Order: sequence, then structure tokens, then C-alpha cells
Amino acid sequence: MLKREKQTDVQFGLSFTADAGDLPIMTFVKWTDRNFLGNGQQLSIGTNLSSEKQDVTIGFTERWLANQRWTGGVTLSVSHEKTRKVPQDILGPIFSGDDLDEGEVPDPYTGVMVDPDTGEPSTASDAITDYELCYQTGTDDTGFLSYGI
Repeated sequence: MLKREKQTDVQFGLSFTADAGDLPIMTFVKWTDRNFLGNGQQLSIGTNLSSEKQDVTIGFTERWLANQRWTGGVTLSVSHEKTRKVPQDILGPIFSGDDLDEGEVPDPYTGVMVDPDTGEPSTASDAITDYELCYQTGTDDTGFLSYGI
């Protein structure tokens, strides 16, 4: 007599990690069917949740491609993460890159003219705004990576 083993798994739990943010607890849940619709295909759906990060992942694996014993799969994932200590333009009016030509800069930059090499305040003809310095070097004065518009 042929006995079939279980084909579906459910995993869940908690983990303690600094990656979870201020509250270092992350929960996870994952469901996997290793014989999806009785065709030997694998389907899995999982999520990780914390106060600062959330993600959902869906995976599908086909064990026989083109009637050959080739395995192929697709994984789709969506995530959301709070990012702290990164300068953002959240106060109106919202900054657009064209505003730079008019002498405006995004929050939290002040538009102070600085030396492009040292970052020190400057009145020289080659001086640029503090925002332009951040944009060119890729870091702000806190050392965090910044992204230009």
C-alpha cells in the first residue's frame, strides 16, 4: 500500500533581531503546499512583520519544465520599511528638482552656500548649497546615505 506523506506545512514564530527596529521582535508566518493541485508543483506564501518592516512573499516552483526534469520557479515579494534619520522633504511646498535653479532646497537643508571640497560655509564663486553637496557626495552631515531628486 502506498502511503502519501503530508504535503502542506505551516510555519510561524517570533524572532528577536535588531533589524526589527525599536521593538526588536519580528513575527513570521509561512504556508507551503509541496503538491499544489496534485500536480507536484510547489506554492508558498509567507510574511514577516515588525514595527518597522513588513513583507509578503509568494513563490511558485514547477518541478518538470517542457516534460524534462528541469525545475524552475518564480518568487514575488513586496516589502515596506520605515527609514529613520534620512532627510526628507515632508513640509509643503514639496521640493522638485527644478526649484534648485530658483535657489530653493528641500527640508532639512537651509541653502547655505558651502565649499564643495570641505563643506564649510563659503562665499567663493564656486560655492554650492548644502543640499547640492549632499547630492554630489551621496551622504549628509550625519553620514547616512541620501538620495537626490
